[in-house]
Amino acid sequence: AENLSEVINEEAICTALKLGDSRSPHLQWLIKVYQYFTNISGDLPNELKQVPLVPGSDGNLYRGGLVETPLLCNDLDRDVAISQIVIFFNIVSLEAPEALFLAIDKFIKKHPEQFIWRFNSLDLISTLATRENCQLPTYCNYYHQLLDLLVSDLGIIKNNEDFKKNLRQLKIYPTTNNELVSLIDENVYLLGADDLPVIDGDLHLLKLGDNQTWKPLFDILGVKTLDRATFIQDFLIPNYGNIDDSEQLVSLTWIRENYDIALKEIRKRDSEKVKEFKQLVATTPLVLCEDGYLHPIANIYDPKEAVIKDILGELAPMPDRNFYAKDSEESKNSENWQDWLNFFGKLGMLNDLNPQDLLDFVKSLIDKVLRLGGDSVAESCFKVIKYINNHWQDLKDATVDNRNTKFIEALNQCAWLPVEISPSNLKRYPAALIPADRLYAATEVAMWDDGYLIASQRPLLDRALVLNPELKKALSLDFGLDNWKQVVAHLDKLIALWRECVSNELALPENFDRSVQRVYEFIASRSIINQHGDWLKDHFEDTLCLWNGTEFLQANNTFQSDISYLQPWRVQLQTDKPEIRKLFEVLGQKLTPTIDDYLELVDEIAEATD
Repeated sequence: AENLSEVINEEAICTALKLGDSRSPHLQWLIKVYQYFTNISGDLPNELKQVPLVPGSDGNLYRGGLVETPLLCNDLDRDVAISQIVIFFNIVSLEAPEALFLAIDKFIKKHPEQFIWRFNSLDLISTLATRENCQLPTYCNYYHQLLDLLVSDLGIIKNNEDFKKNLRQLKIYPTTNNELVSLIDENVYLLGADDLPVIDGDLHLLKLGDNQTWKPLFDILGVKTLDRATFIQDFLIPNYGNIDDSEQLVSLTWIRENYDIALKEIRKRDSEKVKEFKQLVATTPLVLCEDGYLHPIANIYDPKEAVIKDILGELAPMPDRNFYAKDSEESKNSENWQDWLNFFGKLGMLNDLNPQDLLDFVKSLIDKVLRLGGDSVAESCFKVIKYINNHWQDLKDATVDNRNTKFIEALNQCAWLPVEISPSNLKRYPAALIPADRLYAATEVAMWDDGYLIASQRPLLDRALVLNPELKKALSLDFGLDNWKQVVAHLDKLIALWRECVSNELALPENFDRSVQRVYEFIASRSIINQHGDWLKDHFEDTLCLWNGTEFLQANNTFQSDISYLQPWRVQLQTDKPEIRKLFEVLGQKLTPTIDDYLELVDEIAEATD
C-alpha cells in the first residue's frame, strides 16, 4: 500500500476506463490490486486511502473512504430507480468494466463500510448536502422518486440527527404549487384543513405523494401540519398587516368562523398553549376601527357603550360597522354585525374604560388646556371624574404604565381637575380666591362643601360633584384635621376682609357669619386645641379674632360673665357651644375680670384722657 502511489498510472487507467478497454494492462493491474487486498484480513491500511483507486462514472479515479468516493449501485431491487436518481442529480457512482466491477464487489464484501460504500439514502443525501441548493436541478418527477427512496429508508433516518438536519436543509420537497422548498424555509407545512382562505403570502404546502406515502418522512422531520390553529398563528396573523382591506375582512371572517375549532386543535395538542393562542388573537391589531386604523380586540370598545363614546369621543377605538356588516338585507346586516360583536366580546372587547386609556385621555386634556384654556376641557374632565367615581371599585386597584403604577397614583401626579372660576358662584364663600383658568392637581383643590373652611386657600371643585368617600380619600380630598393651618389662614383672610369692609364702609358679604362659625367649629376640635393651643394663642395675640356677630374683638378684652359696667372698654361675649367657648379661652378670653384686668383698664382710660 505504501508503494501504490509510486507505481499507479492514473492517467492510463482513466484512459482505459473511458475507452472501455477491459484488456488494458493498466486495468488488469487495478483488478490485481483489488484481488490482493481482498485476500487481506482485518482493517485496511490507511495508506490505501491516499491513492485514487475507485473508478467513477465520469471516467476519473477517486480516493476511497471519503464523502466524494463513488457509491456502488447494484441493489437489483431498486437498481432502476437508483440509477435514474444518480444520473438526474449528477452523482458520480462506481462504474467499471465487468471484470473490474466483480473484483471491487468481492473487495467490498470482504471489507464492508471501509473503503467503498454500497448506495443508500444516507450517502446520497450526504453528497447532495455538499452542494448549494441553487445547484440542484429544477423540479420534476425524479424528486418524487427520491422521496420514495427516503421513505424506504425511514429506519435509517429516524435516529440519525445529523442526517435529519441535512434533509431539512435540502431544497428537494415539492409543493402543491410545483415548487421546491427546504424544510427550513418559512411557512412550509403539511395540509391539515381543506377550507383555508386564499391570501397573498408565501405559504408552502407540501405534496404528500400517492396515498400520502411521504407523510411518515415529514413527520420524522418535524414538519408542522397546517391545521386551523397553525394557519392562524403562523400565517394569517403574521401576514395580516401586509394584505389589503378586502383580504383582511376575508381573513378575520375565517378566524371568527373557525376560532372555536382552532382552540380545540390546540387543546388536543397542548392544553397549556390555549392561553397563549387566545392572547395572540386578542392582542394583535386585527380590527378596523372608526378611526381608520387596526386595533387589537383587547383594546377596542363595545360600540353599544354610549358612556365610553361620550367620554373619549373619537379617541375610543370602536369597530367600523360599515366595514364589518356589509350584507345588503337590513336583517342580515344586523345579524352579521351581532356575530362580530359576539366574537369581539369573546376575545375581550372592552365594556368599561381601560385605565390606561383613561389616563392617556386625561393627559390629552392637560395638553389641550395649555393651548385653549381650562374652560375648553372642563366638561370632559367632569365626565371623567364622574366615571371614576361610578366605577371606583373596578379602578381602585387598577394599574397603568405596564402594571408599574397604580392608576390612582398616576392620576394624582397630574394636574387634571377643573375648578370653579365663576366669581358669582364663588360669592357663596366670603374671601374665596378666584383661581386661574387651568387644571389643578388633587392636592391643590378642595371639595365645594369645604369652601367655608378653606375657600381663600384652595380652588374649589364644582358644586355638583359628589364623590365616593374612598375616592375622596385616594385623591386626598377628604378634609381632615391635618389641614388646620390652612383653616387658620382662611380665618386670617376673613378678618382681613372684615377690616376692609369696615374701612371702606361696605356691607359684609352674605354668609360671612356662617363662614366664621364654621371655622371656629373646626379649629375648636379637642385634638387641635390640645396639640396646637399655644401656637393659636401666639398667632392671634393682640389680634381682633373673636366674632360677636357684627365685629371682631380682641380676646383679652372680652369676658364670659356680665361686665356691662365696664362697657364700652370691655364687653361680654358668650357662645352656646362649649367647644367654641373653650377655643375662646385658649385665645385669651376669661370668665371674669381679675385685679390685673382692672388695673390694665385704668391705665388704658387714663392714657385715653391725656
